[in-house]
Amino acid sequence: CLMLHDDPHISLTQTFFLQQASIASFLRLLRQVAKSSTTCTSSGGIRVALSSGVVTLVNDTQTRLFFAWPVIHDGNGVDDNNISGHAQQPTPNTRLHDLVLGLNNVLQEYQQPPYYHPPKFHASFASMPIQGEKMIQHILDSSSNINSNLDVTEDDDILELFVSQISCRIGDQVHSFPLH
Repeated sequence: CLMLHDDPHISLTQTFFLQQASIASFLRLLRQVAKSSTTCTSSGGIRVALSSGVVTLVNDTQTRLFFAWPVIHDGNGVDDNNISGHAQQPTPNTRLHDLVLGLNNVLQEYQQPPYYHPPKFHASFASMPIQGEKMIQHILDSSSNINSNLDVTEDDDILELFVSQISCRIGDQVHSFPLH
């Protein structure tokens, strides 16, 4: 059953588990990372440019398949009012990397794994549960046709997303912290 996400999101950590007694202090440190972020635009967030080509990714436990748009760049060195960058060269994802570094420092304090290296930033917009290696391969083979079926013109090949907060799901609760 395909589940469309209400808001596309960019993951900045791997899935990890905390003891109940550590949650409050972890959330305080996460709030500090969001508050002290110097990676944001004057409007208080990060503008990212996404490729309109869909990629499929499988989680580490091979139980969920994600459909996503790859992040091309995060606006570093690009006019924030013209993030599409058609007249400019895309730049590395420095702002997202800076956030990941801050989050990795927090994760290290709780003996949790850092984000993937090298990171492959992407905005997930849909996912579905999967079971078994044959099913995974069948879905990945089928989804490779998604890009060829998209009607994308030269001017439509870059999408824009504004990242305004860091969110953390703990159980069925979502905690959000605005980027400054």
